[in-house]
Amino acid sequence: MPAANADDDQLEQTVRQWIALDDEHGSTLSAMLAGGSSELSSLFDGRIGFGTAGLRAAMGPGPRQMNRVVVRQTTEGLMNWLASGALVVIGYDARHNSKRFATDVAEVVLANGGRAEIIDRPAPTPVLALAVSDRNTDAGVMITASHNPATDNGYKLYLADGIQLVSPADAEIAAAIDQVAANAKPLAPVDSVALDIADVSLQRHLEAALAALLTEDRDVNVVYTAMHGVGGTHLVECFEAAGFPTPQVVAEQFHPDPDFPTTPFPN
Repeated sequence: MPAANADDDQLEQTVRQWIALDDEHGSTLSAMLAGGSSELSSLFDGRIGFGTAGLRAAMGPGPRQMNRVVVRQTTEGLMNWLASGALVVIGYDARHNSKRFATDVAEVVLANGGRAEIIDRPAPTPVLALAVSDRNTDAGVMITASHNPATDNGYKLYLADGIQLVSPADAEIAAAIDQVAANAKPLAPVDSVALDIADVSLQRHLEAALAALLTEDRDVNVVYTAMHGVGGTHLVECFEAAGFPTPQVVAEQFHPDPDFPTTPFPN
């Protein structure tokens, strides 16, 4: 029994430390504490695993889920691992909280002495990947959960080569993030975050797509669905620029919708 009480005391201390950092979910967690919610232990019994795909999880409170505290701590760990003054380019999709998380990334980059650029409209992940190498940045962060359900979001990381994070850098950055989380502190607000590079990055990706074509045959008939993601308009622009017939699109799924109404699991 004493051990259980000690565990309960430790959990309460951990949750209260988190509440001091989490403006969005603080009241929810306080109510859960007051009610003795058994769910708290599962929310605070570890941290989202950070690996080759970065982070991906349901949105909600605590280190097991995607939220602004996790995004900030992850970015601060990244900045501690990168060289001083690093330039980071940031993209985001149309999921719930994606733009807010992208702004948090930029604020942390600036607060830690780095430079930040945001692709300031929802864009497909390959646009961000190209921007990393095209703009000679030190890293790129894409806020997206790819094909996960609407309840999820994520944090993809690319290093200077424009390739998604791989070993051993993933383990090194994960250790840096854990160190930040162990010494968690509120982040001072930053007034101005970034340069708008949306038009430049999308146009450069279109140009790169045209340069990669391996055939001159344009007589093709394509059906395309964006599955409520952000690729639709850009893909159609690329097809038209290349001289292909405009794809037949699935109208019900063409425009971005963070609730994914026709695809509960859009895989």
